[in-house]
Amino acid sequence: MKFEELIRAFTERLNIDLPPPREDGSYQFFVDDRYTVTCLPAAGNTLIITAELTALPQDEWQKKDFLLDILKVNLARMYFQNEVLSLDPETKKLVLFNRISLTNLKVEQFIILFEQFLNTLEFWLDYTTQQEKRPTTENVIMFFP
Repeated sequence: MKFEELIRAFTERLNIDLPPPREDGSYQFFVDDRYTVTCLPAAGNTLIITAELTALPQDEWQKKDFLLDILKVNLARMYFQNEVLSLDPETKKLVLFNRISLTNLKVEQFIILFEQFLNTLEFWLDYTTQQEKRPTTENVIMFFP
């Protein structure tokens, strides 16, 4: 199935309005007033589902601790998570994405993959929000008797 056909069938199946295509041929979906998910065509008869998570902390200590923690958790989740975390070099934000082959992909399968993506996105948004509130190692004061 071609990308545009899949997006059209996806919106029809879920009974949602087809968003207008963006200049790059992608489609943005706003889910539960919380998430902005973009589906875009990619090379090799694939599509990419992507969403921004958060910007990196400005403080170098916080950034280091934040990234170390995120990478450890991401490694642990790789066993069951199809999505990949990456850093957008332009915006310096963490992004989540999943590359999906369109070959023999049925709309029902895409709906399941989209839902899995949303579940993973929700996990990472909650997790990164918690991490942003954590004190850094630089801010921890230790008292010795």
